[in-house]
Order: sequence, then structure tokens, then C-alpha cells
Amino acid sequence: MPAKTALITGITRQDDSCIAELLLEKGYTVHGTVRRADTFTTGRIGHLYRHPRDPEPRLSVAATAPAPTQVLAAHGR
Repeated sequence: MPAKTALITGITRQDDSCIAELLLEKGYTVHGTVRRADTFTTGRIGHLYRHPRDPEPRLSVAATAPAPTQVLAAHGR
């Protein structure tokens, strides 16, 4: 049976980090994204994260940039 995989956007938020932990306990492979500004605020998932060179990583996290429309809206354009 193939492994189950989940994608969680905003994985460092409180609810999403709890969901990630639950899914990892259930055997899922979890991929998550964080906003670039949040890359150093990963305290909620730090205990779940393993080194990327781990032979069997079950959690991966990628930093993302906001979409251009979000940037323009933030600057009142």
C-alpha cells in the first residue's frame, strides 16, 4: 500500500502544526510551507523536524514568497 502524503500550507501556525504532528503519528509523510518571513519562527514544529539528510524524512518544509497580488495589496496598490 502506498504511503499517505499530506501538504499543509502555513505549517508553523498553531492548528496546522498540531495537524502535522497527528498525521506524522498516523504514518503520513508531511510536506509543509511557511512564508519566508516565518522561516525562523518554527518553534511549533521544531520537535517534529529531522535533518534533511535523514534517510527516511517524514516532514519537509519549504519557504514560500507571497503572490505578487498579495504584495501589491499590502502596499495599498
